[in-house]
This record gives sequence, structure tokens and C-alpha cells, in this order.
Amino acid sequence: MRLAQVEAGVVVNVIEAAPGAVPDWAAGWPEAGEAGPGWSYADGVFTPPPEPPPAVPETIRVIQFVRAMRLTRPDGSEIDPDTGYAGPTAWDTHRATIEAHPDWGYITDIPRHDPLTLAVAATMGASAEQMDAIWIRGAAL
Repeated sequence: MRLAQVEAGVVVNVIEAAPGAVPDWAAGWPEAGEAGPGWSYADGVFTPPPEPPPAVPETIRVIQFVRAMRLTRPDGSEIDPDTGYAGPTAWDTHRATIEAHPDWGYITDIPRHDPLTLAVAATMGASAEQMDAIWIRGAAL
């Protein structure tokens, strides 16, 4: 049987013990099932930790950038594809700034911290987190 040591609602350790041979120091530990360190424990229920946020890719392809910008409002907020959005997208609004970048016609990948990225973020008034979200969204397209 697997037993979980829980401190402040979080599993900090799991041990294996034979039924009837549980050490005294682990006598009050709940059966862990599949739980492991980092899981939450409350009211007799184990909950796995949340998935880590996706990593921001260092670069995305130009087509991924364009598609992600078409799923973004001019202010940098995400467009929900289920509810739709009738207004101009970030691509529509900021296309002139993007195409004015001296290397726009030659690049195939756009680094996250490229001057083009920084120029687009500045014209959008987008935060670093919003630009990271565009990169993550673009990488998934």
C-alpha cells in the first residue's frame, strides 16, 4: 500500500508499506493511491498539481505569427474563436508597422525578442505577457 505524508494540504512524501506493517510514524497517513509529491489533499481527496503553463517558444514561423495576430484584438487580448469577433484584428490594425520592418520580406522565423516583435508590442500597447501569449498561440497553429 502507498501512504502519503501530507503537510499543509500538500503531499510531501509517499512510502510503500505492507498492510499490517505500517510504521508507527506513518500510522495516520492516508492511502495515496496514484498521488505523489506535489499533489493537494483536502477532505480525503487527492488532486494532481496543475499543468505547468506552456513554454514561450524562442521563435515562430511568419505564418504562425500572422495567424496568431488574426486571433488577437488590436489591444493584444485574445479573440475567442467560439464567440467570434467582428472588429479589426491585431493583424489588420498593425500590418503597416509589421510590413515596415526592413527584413519582413526576407524572414521565415520571428524571434520572440526581435525588433519587429518589440515594435508590434509598442504599437499595440501589449504587455510582455500578451506577446508571450501570441507566441504560444502561434506555435500551436
